[in-house]
Amino acid sequence: MEKSIAVQIYQHFDVYLQIYNDFVDRVTVHYGVGRPNDYFLIDQYRGRDRLGWWEGEVCDACQGSTEGVVYPQFLTRNDTLKYLRKTICRVATLNYARKSI
Repeated sequence: MEKSIAVQIYQHFDVYLQIYNDFVDRVTVHYGVGRPNDYFLIDQYRGRDRLGWWEGEVCDACQGSTEGVVYPQFLTRNDTLKYLRKTICRVATLNYARKSI
């Protein structure tokens, strides 16, 4: 028997509710005059320099990443942008690949 559309929609949103349930955070970022290269990059997440989700330091590191709301100024094609993706519980790196239209 097929599930009703209402049940399918509810289950779909229930997954998102679980993912975004814990998204109220205290994040300390760099800002101010004279800090264009680390403007709005994360210094601490919930008072710590790590996320607290992974045992390994590489996977759990968050310092120097952005939440994707504001990015550092003067990024170049050679820079690597570290982007905190809460849906995968870690920081992903973004690199310039090519110009597209």
